[in-house]
Amino acid sequence: MKKKNLLITLSVLIVLLISFTIVYVCLIKESDNPTGTDNSKVNAINHLKYNHSSNYVYTGFADIPDGYSAEDAINNGCFVIESPGTSSSHILNDNSDPKVSGAEHWQRFLDNSSANKNAFLRVAHFIGSDYCAYTDLYYADGLYYLYSMDEYGIHKTGPCKYLRKLEGTDGIPPKDCYHYVLTDSLILTFEDVRHAMFASDLRTITKIPYKWLGFTVYLD
Repeated sequence: MKKKNLLITLSVLIVLLISFTIVYVCLIKESDNPTGTDNSKVNAINHLKYNHSSNYVYTGFADIPDGYSAEDAINNGCFVIESPGTSSSHILNDNSDPKVSGAEHWQRFLDNSSANKNAFLRVAHFIGSDYCAYTDLYYADGLYYLYSMDEYGIHKTGPCKYLRKLEGTDGIPPKDCYHYVLTDSLILTFEDVRHAMFASDLRTITKIPYKWLGFTVYLD
């Protein structure tokens, strides 16, 4: 009789342990959902870990629902760019300045990563009424990871060692400007990036690998 009671007790404990584990994992994933919470509260390590499939395909954008709006993205703590344009062809209207919201989240990402604190940022760039491109940027365990999603699919950059701000002059007349890039190089210069942007030969473009963070042009 005692043995039977012991087995029943052990069975109950095992069921409770399994249930607790399932609930705990679900809570972790929910707390790291950028469409359901402020990005400042996202755990970058957990979010990066749990948003990959078994074959390491990034699934972080799967939580974006149909009809996700700029207002939703702003409320979820994203860095949001709203550009007037032709949504069907994703052509920007250069006659109107884009509306930028949530630049403070970018600054928070810079501050945390500079202090070697794990950080996450989601960028949502809305063009016209029905098109949006997304970027997820991580700083996790001392390295930078970037995932972007557009009409061509999901693209990955990283891990990279550095997020660098390269300053120089450009334009006619020349004016001060800068580029934010992800790179493994400490010798990459503003001129290197400038030349690569306008180069037509692959050797110049790939001389020093880097990833330009295009959304940062909307910060000014």
